[in-house]
Amino acid sequence: MVGKMAQGFWANADNSGFRTAWLAAVLAGFTAFIVFLLSLAPSITQGYNTGDSGELASTAYTLGISHPTGSPLYTMLGYLVTHLTTVEPARGLNMLSAVMGGIAVGGVVYLVCRLAADMWPDVSPMHAATGAGLAGVSLALSTTFWTQAVVTETRTLAMALDVLVLILLIPRRPGRGRSLCAALVYGLSLSDHLLSLCMAPAVIMLLSTWAGARLIRWLSATGSLLLGLSCYAYLPVRAAMHPAANWGSPDTMSRFLWVVTGREYRYQMLNLSPGDLLSQVGVQIQSVASHLNPLTVAMSFIGLAVLTRNRPRFGAALALTIAINIGVSSEYQADAAPVYQLLCMLCACIAAGAGWICLARQAARLLVSALSSRPHQRAPNRCELDSSLGVTALQHSASTNLERDLIRSGALDGQPGQRAQSPTRAVRATVLVVCLIAGILVERGTALDSHAAVTSLGGTGVRDFGIGVLEALSPHAIIVGQGDENSVPLWYAQRALGIRKDVTIVANALLTFDWYYQQVRVLPAFDPRHMPASSASIDDGTDQTLIQDRTSLLPKAARPGYKLFSVLPEPLWAGICASRPVGPVYQCVPMAAAP
Repeated sequence: MVGKMAQGFWANADNSGFRTAWLAAVLAGFTAFIVFLLSLAPSITQGYNTGDSGELASTAYTLGISHPTGSPLYTMLGYLVTHLTTVEPARGLNMLSAVMGGIAVGGVVYLVCRLAADMWPDVSPMHAATGAGLAGVSLALSTTFWTQAVVTETRTLAMALDVLVLILLIPRRPGRGRSLCAALVYGLSLSDHLLSLCMAPAVIMLLSTWAGARLIRWLSATGSLLLGLSCYAYLPVRAAMHPAANWGSPDTMSRFLWVVTGREYRYQMLNLSPGDLLSQVGVQIQSVASHLNPLTVAMSFIGLAVLTRNRPRFGAALALTIAINIGVSSEYQADAAPVYQLLCMLCACIAAGAGWICLARQAARLLVSALSSRPHQRAPNRCELDSSLGVTALQHSASTNLERDLIRSGALDGQPGQRAQSPTRAVRATVLVVCLIAGILVERGTALDSHAAVTSLGGTGVRDFGIGVLEALSPHAIIVGQGDENSVPLWYAQRALGIRKDVTIVANALLTFDWYYQQVRVLPAFDPRHMPASSASIDDGTDQTLIQDRTSLLPKAARPGYKLFSVLPEPLWAGICASRPVGPVYQCVPMAAAP
């Protein structure tokens, strides 16, 4: 256990160092949560890579299946949140993101404090808490993390679980309970978002300190991992019940693997030449630096160097995770690629916290050395008191408790025959103030940029658009939404808010998939005789021809009594019906009935 390894300030009789670490973590996490709560998006959003919020909210509320990779843990947890709270479903899930964001920030602060306890037993708890706090602030105020922590998204939950995994594996020799618990939590993190796969080599590396070469221990860890991954069993079980949101219909092995492996998005990955990939890596590094700030990035390099020297395995785990995450986000060419840097930012902030503490310690020592005018003298006794206490020596027969108290106070160096080198309180306070001022000045610009991005997510326009479209339709209408930006608000308004359940919603962009086309064919609003059975399907959704062919079938397939509308004018229906504006939508009027 870390408590048995730490010395000095971190393992004294009253355990004040660990209390300080917990207090700093709770304070940082709660403060971050309050910031996120005050800037919380009121409903679903579509800006700054948050376009999935409406789909995730409607899916969680109806206990359905979301887009690949399914996110079963988030869906099940979101179902509980949306049904146990009285607020609008999306706002309840936004609050869940804020809570998980606060936990992730607090976890970073606690983790950095524990690393400081292990690497520098004589470090002041306030020094450790200050450096760790600056790391937590850097993460919380980064544009990517802050925007994800105020909307309905899966990634802050994954970040909170990933931090917990690292906390569990922080001891140099974690015990059986911590190791198995870490494997379980890591499985849960993968059940939320496969972004956490970037941390797999790091988890294996840290688990090896416990498992070693013992097969039985690796099998035990694998069993715990699979227990966490068992959340994915939700997908085929729920798909067999045909929920309203049933992305991929993963009730067969082939469709289950299609969803879980994210094959829909494969066309956006692994298609860069070596030169383009190298260029993209540079772009991603610049993006991380801009979202955190250059000083935090510089501190992360210092921290990685310090960790590599003092905690080689843990430092290598962080560095490897950062490198893998940068590589993955460089290969992923989707618009949402920047949010896939979150794990890299998380590890960079942990390393930056170690860098801040190391810098503060060295600055304090150099300042003490510069201010000291007396030459170093070896005392005849075992230890020597700091001259500021007004005592010249401590006899060898002094009690251990008194000696420890003197070491804690910074007046006594614990090494025999050496002059005390710990900074005085005044010097430590000066260094802390300087570090805080530097951190605040650097974070000010980042906070302003991030706040501007978060403010843009504060409206209810996306939700109101969905409500307005549905309420403008005639009874038992069919509405075709072209693109996610038009379909998702309709899904949320109908499935999560319960508006106009008589309306049939068709997302024509999904008609390229066989599983969705089959779902549309059996809807009461359509006559399947005019929509021939077809197994044609493009796994990545890039076949526009198939989308156009199937969209053109909808006017003829609509049953009598159902009026067909589209959010935008549909040129594919030319010659079949005329598009007539009706409020915010366009009605498909048969040519015979058109004026």
